[in-house]
Amino acid sequence: MIRAARLCALGALAPLVAACAFERTVANEGNRDLDPTGIVAGQSDILDVIEQLGIPAPDVPEEIGTRLVSRNYLNYAVSDRRCFRIGFERILLITPFRWCYQNNPYELAVEFDDAGIVTGVYETRREMIWPPFQNAADLPPPVTVELSGSLFE
Repeated sequence: MIRAARLCALGALAPLVAACAFERTVANEGNRDLDPTGIVAGQSDILDVIEQLGIPAPDVPEEIGTRLVSRNYLNYAVSDRRCFRIGFERILLITPFRWCYQNNPYELAVEFDDAGIVTGVYETRREMIWPPFQNAADLPPPVTVELSGSLFE
């Protein structure tokens, strides 16, 4: 009987010492401020794009040195990673699992033909979620806007 009472007391105290941790990591947030207005499909070339926007950075720091750069496509993306975990930090117990969701809420893509001339400039925006409280299946589809006419038909 005393043992059951102790278990009930421990169960009642667990929410008091539990802590939730929300972690968010955003990489390349400055890409949202890039201005591609001077890039014109059919006129600008890859050097004009790199001069105006710079060289695209990897989405996350772990990818540095592992991304292949395409000569037909440059992607300027903002990477957002959101995680949630539960821990009992007051008693130094942290759960070994966490829920994470990673996506690119903003992307600016520039495509080129084989001669290096711009064929299209596109901007894509996506909604983000906080797992496990929201489900990725409930996300609206990404919205892509063509900023400069594409020559690909």
